[in-house]
Amino acid sequence: MFRHIALSAVVMAFAFSSLAFAQVKVGIVDMSRCFITSNAGIKASEELKSFESELVVKLKVREIQEELANLEKDYVDTEKTLTEAGKRAKLEALQKKSAEIENVRRTYTSELQKKDRELTTKISSEVMVIVENLAKEGKYTVILDKQGVVYSIAGVDITDKVIELYNKQQPAAK
Repeated sequence: MFRHIALSAVVMAFAFSSLAFAQVKVGIVDMSRCFITSNAGIKASEELKSFESELVVKLKVREIQEELANLEKDYVDTEKTLTEAGKRAKLEALQKKSAEIENVRRTYTSELQKKDRELTTKISSEVMVIVENLAKEGKYTVILDKQGVVYSIAGVDITDKVIELYNKQQPAAK
């Protein structure tokens, strides 16, 4: 009797699960491609490159690197003729300049990451609105990011449609 009930339960679970799967509509979006190939993504990439160039100038990265290189060269060139006090003074100057470069590097990295997050968050939220609208209009049960999908059948990738709709909202980069 228990076997019969268990077997019936398994058969019913299988029947209901196949019925549920028949109503599922899945879509896949390659978010990375949306960032890279959309008008807004291209514009953001250009903006980030411009910001990076401005940051290098603002933080005087090249000047500080040159100063450090000059201090190192000066130390190597004069090391044999310097007194111990002179060596210590030059090494201290090298250490200070190295610390300054490290601080500039941290600031540079932090500012660049902050700007990248700002641009990425903006694009991501705009793309998500389009994906949500497509999901509602197309009666999708779920839309996944392609990055987490190991396999899918042809026809479930809606990335091109998302990019097309997004580009209609965003002017092309000039």
